[in-house]
Amino acid sequence: MIGRRFGKEYSRDLEKSLMNYLQPREGARLNRGLPVFENYKYIESVDKDVEGEVQHRVVTGEIDRSDGAFVMETGVVVASARSSDGGQESKYDGINYDRAFALRTMYGNGEVSLFGVLDGVSKGEKTTAGVEQAVELFDSYFKSGLSLLDAAKKVDAILHEESHFFRSCAGVLMQLGRWDDDEGRIVDPHHATVVYAGDAKILTIRNEQRLSEGTTKFQSLAQKDIDDKVAEEKDLYTHSQAHVLTNSFGSGRLDSMNELSFDTQKGDTMVMASDGFWDVVSEYETIELSKKYAGQALQDELFQLAMNRQGANALINIEHEPGVFVEKNMKRGKGIQGWEYNKMADNITVMVVAIDPIL
Repeated sequence: MIGRRFGKEYSRDLEKSLMNYLQPREGARLNRGLPVFENYKYIESVDKDVEGEVQHRVVTGEIDRSDGAFVMETGVVVASARSSDGGQESKYDGINYDRAFALRTMYGNGEVSLFGVLDGVSKGEKTTAGVEQAVELFDSYFKSGLSLLDAAKKVDAILHEESHFFRSCAGVLMQLGRWDDDEGRIVDPHHATVVYAGDAKILTIRNEQRLSEGTTKFQSLAQKDIDDKVAEEKDLYTHSQAHVLTNSFGSGRLDSMNELSFDTQKGDTMVMASDGFWDVVSEYETIELSKKYAGQALQDELFQLAMNRQGANALINIEHEPGVFVEKNMKRGKGIQGWEYNKMADNITVMVVAIDPIL
């Protein structure tokens, strides 16, 4: 036996079948009203108890390496995501080291969902392997019943032990819902737990405003300068050490400081994205767009804005707060350290999670 999930034991055969989600099958619609996944990989798995009643259903997905996209609907949220290598101006030569995924377990009286955005901190085959391994590990630990923080610590330790930096990844993950062993049921279906590391980030919007307790900060030297009052918030987009991370999944330093939790409300919107998005789009601009768009439409607008700015090959203006603009140079030329480069665009991943939206 491999462990327990919600008081049930699962066989190695089931665990092996659950990991088959990495086998591609595109443009598929799942049965029984489950989500639609487009251009993306999935598996549906059902486990039955001794009486033959369905007790456990898992739907998992991973965006593909190009312009992958998906929509997942549950009884609590509608989540949509899109990821790209950055387009024709990508500095990674057509390779996307970002990943986004959505996992869902249903049991008895409710469900628990996990949403994640991961971003490899280096490049090459080891980085690709590390990000994909992290997705598989989070998938496995989520189904095994570990808390999100404990799962993150295990992922951190494994990636650190196997290759340290080259398999490390920044990331932000959010779990909605919680299983209570004492009560034997899912409780707090709207309770969110967030674990994060590096320069991926979640912004929670409530009543058209930033919700501080549902929003993370970067873990980088640039953010440290801001916290230490050496730099201003608006310097984050152009800081020379914006991408020098102080933590990552794989650093071996993950702890409780990387976790936050809060109760979501109907109408809340969470924007989870990699640094390729947050480097060129501000929280203020994101909130302003959320006043005009919602759900997948908001995700499309945010993604396209980031793509246009990352591929601009020009000076761009980021509205950090009302009337305060930051000019950022996206032109080809010499880097801060003096090396020549031809392309600037980063990988971009944006996920929008809407709580009890009006459909």
